[in-house]
Amino acid sequence: MFCFPRGHHSSPSFVKGLMKSALVLPMLLLAALTATAQDVTIRGKVVSADDASPLPSATVRFTSMKDTSVVRGSYTERDGSFSIKNMPVGSWKLSISYVGYQKLESTQFVRESRSDLGTFRLRRDTVSGKAVEVEATAVRMEVKGDTMDYNAQAFKTNPNATAEDLVKKMPGITVENGTVRAQGEQVQRVTVDGREFFGDDAQATLKNLPADMVDRVQVFDRGSDLSMFSGFDDGNTSKQMNLVTRKDRRNGAFGRVYAGYGDQDRYSAGGTINDFRGMQRITVLGMSNNINQQNFAFQDIL
Repeated sequence: MFCFPRGHHSSPSFVKGLMKSALVLPMLLLAALTATAQDVTIRGKVVSADDASPLPSATVRFTSMKDTSVVRGSYTERDGSFSIKNMPVGSWKLSISYVGYQKLESTQFVRESRSDLGTFRLRRDTVSGKAVEVEATAVRMEVKGDTMDYNAQAFKTNPNATAEDLVKKMPGITVENGTVRAQGEQVQRVTVDGREFFGDDAQATLKNLPADMVDRVQVFDRGSDLSMFSGFDDGNTSKQMNLVTRKDRRNGAFGRVYAGYGDQDRYSAGGTINDFRGMQRITVLGMSNNINQQNFAFQDIL
């Protein structure tokens, strides 16, 4: 009920507007409370069960209880801690793995009142040779602040492999049906030395850059254009991948040519020529096929 002071003659439009405000405000508050209740930032720590020493770069994944699809994922910091933002409330299967240690799996119920999952202790794998493997693979990746830094030289690929073949071998990164995912989130953009190579087409960049040119692969959360312009964190981030090229390969021309022929006169042929001159990069693409295969999106050349 709305009460007005005596002598105040309210117009119908004023009353109508006031009633609309009274209806909209509770709806906005309810939407805000619902959004807050659905996503939680969870934290935890992974240590060795032997001496409680932290296990850096351990893989932490939350998957659906119905199937094996990854909902969220991350890696532990140097002190063994991990933090995962925007974790949906509900029951999820938690999987923690570290080379040389037994995988830990458990069911976790995520809710607002329980954002700290506590400490997880992994036991050493008693299989012979595992301890040596830990030392050999420790340099494969490193957490640097908010960035997961992969050492490309630590992953073996075929001589004619592409950057896509390379990142597929890296833990926490998948490429399926044209979608690149890192730590359970879709990679929105792939840059080369911090600059766009094929616009927003992440897979086109990975397909057209030779693996032997890549020195490091960096995965991080990029702030929105608005936050980067204003310096104010609006909370909106997207997963981005940056390919750091080898210094001795940043000047020169390179490319690849391929061809294939199958039954029913089906064929596919094409090639890529790249000319790198420091930060100036020119790429020429060509493709011909009758199998409805597309190498890049039309908007990438606009």
